[in-house]
Amino acid sequence: MKRLHPRLTYRSATILLTFALAALLVFAATATAETRTGETSSVLVEGRNSPEATLVDGAVSYETTGGKVAFDITTGAEPQAEDVYGEPSGVTMIAGLFTTSGECRSSLGTVLDYGHSNSQALAIVSNYGERVAVAQLGIPSESSAPLEGAAKTVAGTKTTLSFASDSLVEMSFNCAVIEVAEPATENKTIMGFPVKTPPPPEPEPISVPAPAAVPAPVPAPAPAPASLSIAKAKPLKLKVGKSKTVKIKVTNTGAAATGPGSLRVKAPAGVLVKPEKQKIPILAPGASWTLPVRLQLTATAKPKSTISLTGTAPGLSATGSFVVKLGE
Repeated sequence: MKRLHPRLTYRSATILLTFALAALLVFAATATAETRTGETSSVLVEGRNSPEATLVDGAVSYETTGGKVAFDITTGAEPQAEDVYGEPSGVTMIAGLFTTSGECRSSLGTVLDYGHSNSQALAIVSNYGERVAVAQLGIPSESSAPLEGAAKTVAGTKTTLSFASDSLVEMSFNCAVIEVAEPATENKTIMGFPVKTPPPPEPEPISVPAPAAVPAPVPAPAPAPASLSIAKAKPLKLKVGKSKTVKIKVTNTGAAATGPGSLRVKAPAGVLVKPEKQKIPILAPGASWTLPVRLQLTATAKPKSTISLTGTAPGLSATGSFVVKLGE
């Protein structure tokens, strides 16, 4: 059976035992497909580590149906494969998942019961001096056999440790822990944080278009009203005692019909008018009506008299005039 790399066995197991697998209660696996995540930038235990061994940020993603786990771990400086003496670095990075019935952070500080194992706990172990990582389920020990499929990538200060296995399908992991340790100084930096299903994204608000503005109906133009007009008559010359008839023409120059109306004739002293008032019938738009007016001068008539004309209908009026001269 294949064993852990010598640099990843007892030393790595001892480091992990100090913090990761404190929870002894394992929940039954759920049957619901989901992706659980967690992240933190809070350090629970901060040792006097070198920058490359100091944790800054940690995050994990666990796909329950595919059994895939990926840790993204950021350190204060880029991890170095060799120490200052040119030897493979002894700094160890461990990322673990486990299940607890209590609060995740407090569970990390619980004293580990060495007599129990946690078969659903996962540990991914990586030495800075190695290009690969190993993973195993349960509490690591000298006789623990690593599982194939762990991977490690380093890009600047970010290290990604990942593992995929059918053994991880539908596990009840709800707590994560990350540790970086320098065995030479026995300094450690530890992070712990809960792992849970993210809340579903809030639905995007439905954009309801504003109702199209309905233009106000344009009122139909009011029909043009009726209008009366009296045609101008030519001057008239009369001798005293003689009479003559003058025709007065009244026209509706508007666009609507008129109501029944009348024509009133007013003459100064010395001029006799018959009739002084006459009826005008309803006139359609553009229609005219001619009324005869008989005039006679008396001995008291002036040499020149002005005859006033007033035409009316409901809401309408019109005026006109003509001149009567005294003839020899």
